[in-house]
Amino acid sequence: MSDPVSLLPKHGGYKHLLSYQVAELVFDITVLFCEKYVPVSDRTNDQMIQSGRSGFQNIAEGSVDSGISKKSEIKLTGIAIGCMDELAKDYVKYLKRKKLEEWPPHHPALMDLKGRQVKSLESFRAWVQKVWAASRKKLPPDQIVANGALTLLNLALYLTRKQLAALEKSFLEEGGITERMYRLRKEAREKQVHTDRQ
Repeated sequence: MSDPVSLLPKHGGYKHLLSYQVAELVFDITVLFCEKYVPVSDRTNDQMIQSGRSGFQNIAEGSVDSGISKKSEIKLTGIAIGCMDELAKDYVKYLKRKKLEEWPPHHPALMDLKGRQVKSLESFRAWVQKVWAASRKKLPPDQIVANGALTLLNLALYLTRKQLAALEKSFLEEGGITERMYRLRKEAREKQVHTDRQ
């Protein structure tokens, strides 16, 4: 007989997900970016903040809901990807509107950011200061921040898409709570039959 299957799988450990950590950091950066560079009167201000918030919150909600609904986790993770993709587009639009260069992925400053594996606002600020100082204070700070945020967003999107693919694969192979309940009932019956024969 197979090992017993618990009714509710482990769930809610979103704080340990790298996708969540990066998405939350992007939100923190976006809030400060909008406070400094995007006027409250501009609809983009609220739109960017809401997209950033929805990104990490949907990852968290999906993780919490996964105990009772794998379908919900898959749906919410997909929504998180959509929200972060919208935020990335807003950063690109900002750069274009301000006539600031969007850096390619292999740009030296972005390669440095990736190498630092930034996980906090303080670390991100230190990177921004370093890039600004290296440019002899000629690069606009909002250009540096926007490009850095885009790099972290691309990382968050990559991680979350991998997460979604794994969730879909797991759901197809193992099912959700309905299948777990069926397996539990089957194992309980088999155990009872085994006990009765002894």
